[in-house]
Amino acid sequence: MKKILLIAVVSLLVRNISAAPVINEIYPAPLTGEQEWIEIYNNEDAPLYIDHYYLSDLANNKIKLATATIDPFGFTIATSKLKKFTQKLDKVSSSLLTDDLMTKKLKIDLELHFKELNWELVDSIKKFEPSGIGNPTPTFVTKDVFPLDARVVGRDRKHLKLKLRQEDKIFSAIAFGFGEIYVKLSPENTIDIAYRLEENIWNGNRNIELKIKDIKIDESYEKS
Repeated sequence: MKKILLIAVVSLLVRNISAAPVINEIYPAPLTGEQEWIEIYNNEDAPLYIDHYYLSDLANNKIKLATATIDPFGFTIATSKLKKFTQKLDKVSSSLLTDDLMTKKLKIDLELHFKELNWELVDSIKKFEPSGIGNPTPTFVTKDVFPLDARVVGRDRKHLKLKLRQEDKIFSAIAFGFGEIYVKLSPENTIDIAYRLEENIWNGNRNIELKIKDIKIDESYEKS
């Protein structure tokens, strides 16, 4: 397993440095006869695509990772006996994971108007970096926003690229995993959004981009 771990570290770091996968925990050569495994953690607040990754030892024995995508701040397990590991994990977790714990909650730090989004705010947030679980990036909410333009992006068409307007202020936004609501969006109907601010530099241009964490659509619009 030590050989597998060595190659795993090299493979995960050199093939996709920006994605920041982390080998979080290993369980090598257990004396109990249980299977060995490696836990791979996504320490980013966006999905991590790992379908082209694998672990291998010096003899080139390959172990495919358990999933093609790791959710934000989620993990996956690499093991040659994944089914047995999953069964044991389910048995242990079933009594610990209540419905309340399994309900996804989004903490909102502040409600803002688009006119309050500027470089002074972005630069102030950057002073608190590095961010992480103990120091999360602030999440804001803005209500009554018009989706001027929306298009589905990504290989599996699971994500949205948006152009959003509130009064005379317009911002670009990316919403990972929200492709399915594309058909419900209309430039004539407003939405509420929860998001984080990001600096986007492209071809020498510096722009503020919104990384969408959640979208609320008025149900009355959907029924009309």
